[in-house]
Amino acid sequence: MSIFEIPKALSTLATPQPAIGISTQGIVAFINIGKKGPSDPKPVNQDEMRTIAREDLTSYTVSRDEPLNEYVVSGNPPLLVRTKTVMLKVELFKNRFNVFGDPYLWVNHNTSHSVSEYKMGDLYSP
Repeated sequence: MSIFEIPKALSTLATPQPAIGISTQGIVAFINIGKKGPSDPKPVNQDEMRTIAREDLTSYTVSRDEPLNEYVVSGNPPLLVRTKTVMLKVELFKNRFNVFGDPYLWVNHNTSHSVSEYKMGDLYSP
């Protein structure tokens, strides 16, 4: 995750200051406890993404507690940035395997963010 301040010159008059930008990228990992397929070093391309046969696996997933991630950005005032990523859908690309013989999965997720002024004692504690 990257957190960066947007310079006043690039923000609008209505933008609260300090203005920050947040950039995230989801990383999905899984353990294949099923069968392996034939090794295929060719990655899935854009055309295949639109046409490949898929199976929705969302109902087979077990939700685990994804922690709320918190970051304190120093400054005046200091900011508390909270993020949480939630899986929305998992699809199996049928008959398509990676170089290790593991099936390709397509995962849709949503990451929500909140930003507020940090005050001592604001951090979440389970």
